[in-house]
Amino acid sequence: MVIIIAYFNDKILLISDSLNNINLFRLNHGKIIRHYFDNKMETMSKEIVVENAFLEYDVSIDTEDNIYLIYQDTSFDLILIFLKDEEVETIKLTGEPIFEVYYLNLINIDKEFHIFYSILLKGWERRYRIYHHYFDGRVWITNIVDEINVKEILNPLKIINNDKELIIAYYDKMEHEQIYIKSFNLDQKKWGEKIKLTEDESSKLYVDVLLKEDKLNLVYSQYYEGNLIIKYERFSYIDGKVQKEREETLSNPENAQEPILIYYDEKLWVVWLEYENVMSRYSDDDGTTWSSIYLWNQSKEEDIVKYKFYSGYQTDEKMLNYSFGKIHPDIKFIGFGSLNSTTQIPLKKKMIFKIPKF
Repeated sequence: MVIIIAYFNDKILLISDSLNNINLFRLNHGKIIRHYFDNKMETMSKEIVVENAFLEYDVSIDTEDNIYLIYQDTSFDLILIFLKDEEVETIKLTGEPIFEVYYLNLINIDKEFHIFYSILLKGWERRYRIYHHYFDGRVWITNIVDEINVKEILNPLKIINNDKELIIAYYDKMEHEQIYIKSFNLDQKKWGEKIKLTEDESSKLYVDVLLKEDKLNLVYSQYYEGNLIIKYERFSYIDGKVQKEREETLSNPENAQEPILIYYDEKLWVVWLEYENVMSRYSDDDGTTWSSIYLWNQSKEEDIVKYKFYSGYQTDEKMLNYSFGKIHPDIKFIGFGSLNSTTQIPLKKKMIFKIPKF
């Protein structure tokens, strides 16, 4: 008998509330299904919360355990749903249908909602507009974050909240496709200047960012000799000013994809997929030095998914927006934490290490 182990690239969202109850949302054939795991009662329930979803949706939670779900329906309208206990409230956000949205993100800050997505511009093959909408308590305000050119595929948006601003990371192609950031000041309600982070002219895929104190951490995949490697860069980020501090290659050139950043147990983890196996390295000095590469054995034995994770109670001790993990028979993160069930993987060549010149 042949056992096939697979990585499922479904969009699965995990929401943790103040009582450590888990809400798992999954899109399946136009239906958004909610699985609720009651931590105290140790029970699970399941319900369909949306019947007519198109392709994009996102979920968030506030400090009062109110859950908010946004999606584009099959009529191409944007719909916002409030979920609180047994109560459900639905609000249609668009006056008329819009174009298909890509990488829909919802962030709520003290009941101030921020919505991000990209739309392909009419008449263009690879030019997109990034939109930002927010509700100021009275009306919805619309901002155009940027108009971007894409080399081949549209890469995801990544948004982080540091309480003072929202920082968005994204790709744009001028001469070469590079990663940029822009920040939205939450007090002044203004967007700052566009800042380029990467310089290498090689093609890139994926992006994740994590801001810990005044260190902005960046990971992405980069093509190298016909394969993919994981690149890590660290920047000083003070008052909106960025200065590069470190750049390093973390993986072997082995089809390394979908890198994510996690801060857990006083360690900065970079976790990625390599031939459907979960790999990672960690740093206990904020990205200055790195551990060996670890292969997580469970990923060779069980089906793996990628979660988007959100909690209204994240702290500086645990910063987690995405994780790989298993979903059956129970939910479990894979790629960081205890190394009991891992295998060390040797480096095939000396890692590239650069210190920027000033």
